[in-house]
Amino acid sequence: MARDDVVAAGVRSGHDQFFYWKKGDPTQRLAPDVYVLDVPGPDDFVGVWKLWEGPYAPAFAVEIVGDDFHKDYDDAPVSYALMKTRELVLYDPWANERSRKRVRWQVYRRDVEGSLVLVETSGGATVYSEVLGCWLRRVVDSNGKPMVRLALDADGHELFASEDEALDSAIELAEREREKAEREREKAERLAAKLRALGIDPDAE
Repeated sequence: MARDDVVAAGVRSGHDQFFYWKKGDPTQRLAPDVYVLDVPGPDDFVGVWKLWEGPYAPAFAVEIVGDDFHKDYDDAPVSYALMKTRELVLYDPWANERSRKRVRWQVYRRDVEGSLVLVETSGGATVYSEVLGCWLRRVVDSNGKPMVRLALDADGHELFASEDEALDSAIELAEREREKAEREREKAERLAAKLRALGIDPDAE
């Protein structure tokens, strides 16, 4: 299902939404697996993006390579170039160190002449995005499914928290604060009991 989210002031992201770049030709379209706009766009939900209606070309996009990797390798950069994307990352989740024809990461960036050119290929765990200002890290979930996460360091050890992880962290922090407050309350009650045993009113001013 297509999704369109405002993620920060002046920035918008989403996935699986069509971008049309040639008015009157509905065949000229592409639905990025993940995209980021560096303009907020309309306040309401956008079903499709029409580039002639505003500066809505993706600043950044990730395209996940499928089974027909030759098609993705050859066609995706051409389409994203036509769409005026500033930075494209092709991620091939099934490429490994034994692959002869497949590569895990390919990074394309727009040069000073306006062409979208290949600037990096890598089989490593991470690759850097200039547009996002962070690294993309390949990870494998508990079910063995390869995924892409954002990282703050080149080794990919410090990952950005997902929504679920952020919620879990907030719950964990609230629980620690609750336990700390409970310990402080018990400590105060023990002190008050000792004072009363000595004939001192702990509530007296």
